[in-house]
Amino acid sequence: MQTKVITLWALPLVAMLLVIASGCGPTRKRTLVVSTGQSGGTYHPAAESLKKVIKDELPHLTLSLLPSEGSKQSMNRLRAEPEPDNGHSDLAFLQNDTIGHEDVRTILPLFEDVLHFIVRTGSNINGITDLKGKRVAVGPPDSGTKKFVKALFEHYGLSMDSIQAKELPINKACEALDTSERDAVLILAGFKPLAVEALLGTHGSQFRFVSLGNPTEMGDEVDGFLLNYPFASRTVIPQRTYATEGPEAHGLPLKPIVTLAVRTVLACRRDLSEDLVFRLTKAIVEKRSELIHNHPAAAHITDRLDEAALAFPLHPGARRFMHRHEPGFLVTYAEVMAFGLSLMVATLGVLGAIRRWVTMRKKNRIDTYYVRLNDLLADLQTMPPHEKLLSMEKDLSAMQHQAFQELVDEQLVANESFRIFQSLLSDCQQQIYARLNHRPRSDI
Repeated sequence: MQTKVITLWALPLVAMLLVIASGCGPTRKRTLVVSTGQSGGTYHPAAESLKKVIKDELPHLTLSLLPSEGSKQSMNRLRAEPEPDNGHSDLAFLQNDTIGHEDVRTILPLFEDVLHFIVRTGSNINGITDLKGKRVAVGPPDSGTKKFVKALFEHYGLSMDSIQAKELPINKACEALDTSERDAVLILAGFKPLAVEALLGTHGSQFRFVSLGNPTEMGDEVDGFLLNYPFASRTVIPQRTYATEGPEAHGLPLKPIVTLAVRTVLACRRDLSEDLVFRLTKAIVEKRSELIHNHPAAAHITDRLDEAALAFPLHPGARRFMHRHEPGFLVTYAEVMAFGLSLMVATLGVLGAIRRWVTMRKKNRIDTYYVRLNDLLADLQTMPPHEKLLSMEKDLSAMQHQAFQELVDEQLVANESFRIFQSLLSDCQQQIYARLNHRPRSDI
């Protein structure tokens, strides 16, 4: 009966522990929303590749992809309190030059968004300044492309009012160039965005890339732009990056194209747990080869980074993974700790020596009292007269008072030596008292 009562009492406790374990364990199912990018661009296919890898590597974690019109919209989705009509996400693909807010953190740099400056083959456009008065596709209103292109135009002395700008997503921009509705497109995307591959793959001979400078020349206007726009970098679109079809297939560009790039990062909300971000970062870095196989832009993924180059602070979980090979606290400070321990032992040794010296000095003072008592005892053996005995009694009283005063002032130690001194002093006093009263010591 007692066993049954105990069992019935324990069942609710066991059930509660199981619920807690299932809710807190690392295998708890979770879905993270990822804000990606435009249709026809690089972000969404790269996110699709990432989703497959995470599914295999972290089965309890599911990535739900949410297309975006640009980095600004993706940034707003990471806010702790997002706008009602803007959607909400846990992760986002962002250009590293996007204006951020306090709720966003960086997980990992992914790849470079490269400026693709494309015109028709017979065009007389050979540089940024030739775009004045031309019909140009500059990216959607909230895209990183438009923000970047606007800054580039200003560097070259142009404004959006000096061209016939049209805000188009990447796929619509390529269609407009293909149908001659636009004279040029400026697209900021990772290498081989789907829309550009489709445009050049079918009608490659009808289009060409425009270079912003000479590959061997330094200190040109491209470098000047970098001084004013530190999040950008100088890069080159290599020859034959994009395959072309048809009888005159030769691949584009025909020569190296000097252009600009901005790093794309995988960002997240700052309130994501450190352990979750650590495991996510670990999965991405360790499955880099698989990601590259799915999408070549992943070749730029690395766990070596300069935090100073990031627009948004690194998440603590990502930082913990980046520093995983660094020695621990004990290894790092082993020599300092050993020195400190040696110094402490040496200090204790010195303090012990000082204490022994002080104790010895106090013992030496006790010894002086022993000498004085011994002299008095020797005088007593000579049967001194009454006046001498009175003087000796007075000396003993003064000696006793002095010894106790030094004991109070901590100049003497109340140890065995002091107790022996007290016994001898008392014995000497009794002998003097007996002599003064003409009684033998044995009668006392």
